[in-house]
Amino acid sequence: PENIGNELIEIIQYPVRMAEKGETEDHQKYNNVYKNILSKLVKETKVDFSLYKSSTIVRRIERRMTTLKITSVIEYNSYLEKNKDEVQELFKDILIGVTSFFRDNEPFLALEKKLKEYFEKKDDKLFRAWTPACSTGEEPYTIAMILLEVLGSRATEFKIQIFASDLDMVAIDCARKGVYPESAIIDIPKRYRNKYFTVKGDQYEIIKPIKEMVIFSKHDITRDPPFLRLDLISCRNLLIYFTSELQKKIFPLFHYSLKSNGILLLGKSESVGQFQNYFRAIDKKWKLYEAIYIGKKETPIVTRNYLSDKYVEPQKKELITIKVPSMNEILLSKIEEFILPSSI
Repeated sequence: PENIGNELIEIIQYPVRMAEKGETEDHQKYNNVYKNILSKLVKETKVDFSLYKSSTIVRRIERRMTTLKITSVIEYNSYLEKNKDEVQELFKDILIGVTSFFRDNEPFLALEKKLKEYFEKKDDKLFRAWTPACSTGEEPYTIAMILLEVLGSRATEFKIQIFASDLDMVAIDCARKGVYPESAIIDIPKRYRNKYFTVKGDQYEIIKPIKEMVIFSKHDITRDPPFLRLDLISCRNLLIYFTSELQKKIFPLFHYSLKSNGILLLGKSESVGQFQNYFRAIDKKWKLYEAIYIGKKETPIVTRNYLSDKYVEPQKKELITIKVPSMNEILLSKIEEFILPSSI
C-alpha cells in the first residue's frame, strides 16, 4: 500500500514520457509497427482489428504499455514477439466489455413499447433475436425479461430464441452461468429482480426459463455468417468502434438478417447513416429502427482483410471474399454451439 502513491505518479506521468520518446520515432515506421501488432493479433486470435477505429486500438495498446512501463511502441512490439501471453492480454483489453442490465433504461422502454405493437401484428409463434457483442450477457437477458413482460400469459405460446454472440469466450462462459454480484442488479427494477432472479449466497442467478431462451456462441460479426430470419437485432455501442468502411458492410448484413419490419436497436451514439433506404426510424432519440422491405434480398458479401506477419504496405494486404453460406449450411456449422448444456 505504501507504494501506491508513487505508482499513481508513474501512471500520470506516462503519457508525457511516451510523447517525449515518440518524438524520435519515425511516423511511417510507427505505422508499420502498428500493422505488425495487428498481424500478431490475427495470427494468435483469428480476429482482424484492421477495420476497427485505429484510435480505439491505439488507446488499448497504450494501456498495456502503461501497465508494462514501456514508452515506445517499437519496444512493445518486441515485447510481444518474446511474450506470446501478452498478445492474449492485449486481445482481452481490446475486448473489455462495458455492459449492464437495462443499460440507459429509456431505449428499453421504447423497445418494449414497439414490441407490444410488433406482437399484435405477428402471424407466427417464433420470435428470434440477435445481440452481437453480448459480453457477459446482461443485454440478451434484459431482452428476454422484456419479452416475457410484453407477452405475459401468452409467453408459453411462443418459441423465443435469442442468439447472443461475442468474440470473448471468457465473457461468454460467464454469461452462460447467468450469475451476477449484487452490484450488477442494483439498477434493475425491483419487480424484475424478484421475478427473474434467485439469490445464490451473495450473488443473484438468472432463473432457468430465462436462460433457456438465450443461446450463447462465439461469433465474429466482421467475418462469420450472420444469424437469419430475425425479428430483432440489438447492437448497442459496438459500431462506434468500427470504421465507416466496416459499418457500410454491417448494415446491409443486418438488413439481410432481419425479417421485413424487423426491429434494429442501436446505441445512443450510433445511427444507420446512409442506409435510410434500408431502415425506417421508429424512435430517433433512442435509435430504434424498422427494416424496410426493398424487394428480393441479395446475400451480403463478407470481406476478410488479413494482415501479413511482416511489415507491409496497405496495398499488399490479402483480400479474401467469401459469400455467406445458405441457412442450411449455417445451421450445420452452428449445431454444436446451439446445443449447449446451459441451453437444454
